[in-house]
Amino acid sequence: MMQKAIKIAGLTLLVAIFSTACNRFYKNPEFARKTADHKTIAILPYQIVITGRLPKEMTPEVKEKIETAESIGFQRNYYSQIHTVGTRRHPLSVIVQPIERTNQLLTDKGITPTASWDKDPQELAKILGVDAVIRNKAIKVRYLSDLESLGIDLGTFVLSGILGVPVFGLTRTNEVEVTSNIIAANTGENLFSGRDELRVDWSRPANEAIEQINRRIVRRFPYVKK
Repeated sequence: MMQKAIKIAGLTLLVAIFSTACNRFYKNPEFARKTADHKTIAILPYQIVITGRLPKEMTPEVKEKIETAESIGFQRNYYSQIHTVGTRRHPLSVIVQPIERTNQLLTDKGITPTASWDKDPQELAKILGVDAVIRNKAIKVRYLSDLESLGIDLGTFVLSGILGVPVFGLTRTNEVEVTSNIIAANTGENLFSGRDELRVDWSRPANEAIEQINRRIVRRFPYVKK
């Protein structure tokens, strides 16, 4: 009888652990109360993490330039997705600070998009004058190869020579892991978090690939009126 009880308890624990591991989205149980007075939020520049091998020709300056372009591209698209996919059923309950204002306020403080990745989100929220900030991260094995489709000009730098598939030796379709967190400005508390993994065909235009990545996370955007 005792062994049976132990087995049942063990199975219950295993199911609980499995359920927790599969739950890719978390919303603070008191989200409604903690955000009742929130008026404005901001989307921070996307953090880009590359796990694949980088080509020898890529200098730190070029790496910074590409990561900045991707960071802003992902950030802009997330803003757009919030106002399309995120509001398809319910209107937003807060104002989302325009990306241009967010980035200009950071620039005025000497904070570049890539430098913002290492800053305390609560500190950034105060600089931006908002009630909460959204911090997103994309972990992938390669950079995008068509940043021009985002309306981002990288000058005379030849993307195809550095970022093409032959240089990285990668297949066209690679996995991307995306994480998203909403941090309260007054307490630094995590109000919402999400994580998703998907396979992306990098031969598609960059704007389409980014939209595919962001759409999955935005569907759970919690600042909506019901």
